[in-house]
Amino acid sequence: MGLNLSVRGIRTLNGKLVQHRLSNFHLQHPNQEKSPIPAQISYHHFLDESFHFNTSTILSHDVSKCLKPPTYFERYVTNLGIRGCQKDHYHVSVAINGIFWYEPALYGAILKIMRSPLFGFSMEEAKAMLKDCFTKETEGLHRSFQTHDEAISSYQLYLEPLDFISAQNKTMKIMASNSIEEYLKTQKQALAKFFRLTQLQNSRQ
Repeated sequence: MGLNLSVRGIRTLNGKLVQHRLSNFHLQHPNQEKSPIPAQISYHHFLDESFHFNTSTILSHDVSKCLKPPTYFERYVTNLGIRGCQKDHYHVSVAINGIFWYEPALYGAILKIMRSPLFGFSMEEAKAMLKDCFTKETEGLHRSFQTHDEAISSYQLYLEPLDFISAQNKTMKIMASNSIEEYLKTQKQALAKFFRLTQLQNSRQ
């Protein structure tokens, strides 16, 4: 159980890092009872994630030492789960700093919003905005990668004392292999494909 909770520890550590940043809007408000509702929710979400992270850490770091050494199969499954976490958290989002998801999945929703009466963009204007947001190096992109790097360092620190974790997982090799250059390359390819599919769909309507 302690081994499996090492995976849960990383998952909740990610939520803890994100919600800690968001909860600062509540903590820094001069009157916390009147802080914005989303900030209050983030604060309590941060407390919840902190509780889950701390319990996971106690079980995976301390309780596991009281158990029999893990079998080869238990080590394999645990490391497979952490490898999965690395793959999930490999991506960096410029749309929402701290949420490590695959940005091309957002293109359709963002295009729909920009083409709505709320923004009133023409198709060409919307395409230009998508290119500016996702295929160019920006301050927002650098800030998102700073958060990504902070998460990698935190995961490494969390896993360092655990002797049943593989070297590839301890160094967060998969997650750390992402870069601004790789991000921009992926977005350019994915956005070009998205534009082709969008044009094809519009031509059939």
